[in-house]
Amino acid sequence: METLEIQRETDNLRTHTFDVQVRRVDLDVNGHVNNGTYQSYFEEARTVAFSESDEDRFSKTGSSELPSAFAFVSLEYKAELRYPNSARIITFSPEFKTDEFEIIQEMYRLSDNALVAIARFRSVSSERERQSYGSEAIKYFDHSIDIRWTDMSPENHPFLSALQYYFDDARIKSFWKVGIDLNKMNKDGIGPVIYKATIEYFDSLHFPETISVRTRFERGEKNRLVIVQNIFRENGKVHVCRGNFYGLFMNLHSKRPYRFSEEEFNKFLLNE
Repeated sequence: METLEIQRETDNLRTHTFDVQVRRVDLDVNGHVNNGTYQSYFEEARTVAFSESDEDRFSKTGSSELPSAFAFVSLEYKAELRYPNSARIITFSPEFKTDEFEIIQEMYRLSDNALVAIARFRSVSSERERQSYGSEAIKYFDHSIDIRWTDMSPENHPFLSALQYYFDDARIKSFWKVGIDLNKMNKDGIGPVIYKATIEYFDSLHFPETISVRTRFERGEKNRLVIVQNIFRENGKVHVCRGNFYGLFMNLHSKRPYRFSEEEFNKFLLNE
């Protein structure tokens, strides 16, 4: 925990601690906490931190076009969180009010203090370049998803965790479309793991709109994948957000990366 003390002193950050218990319903078929559920843990910790603050500057966006107060989010996953683990989330927010800000959150497993995940939430993005609906010249998988009433926050936009679930759902369906039998791989103890994600937000979403999630796979380093996903609002074909997800398939028993053959790997790459 020494690094946290250094960060407090050098960056003049406010800190807030929040503990969360992993529930069994938070797990996916591989027994891991869902990516969207990590977002919900961070989201709840931020909400509690801001409610106990004397200012609400981080809970409201400066633009009605964005789905939240944030234009850019990055997530890095460092260790596993399983049921019935408990986690501690430390939220760092700026001491002084500015138009441009960054909130940092660190999640630790309480049983051994292992760093599980780091999240950064920024009010602005350094590279904000939205796409037009028909601008992608390369191939992609397209999935249509209806926004549910239960996905909406009190601020009348989807929770960031709900947006993460949209990405997750389309990504898993795309694995099936390229011919990857996830059920068979799961029986063999092999499953997809995301270790890093960056998400940019451009526009708003509301119930009962329908979205189109476009997914494509790119070759990463060492037999890894980069999954590029874009969400469009079908009404008006508006680009809402873009996510880059960095992942690989893991042997969940040996904790070693699973290596696809070149033929298997090429199933992902529609344009090669």
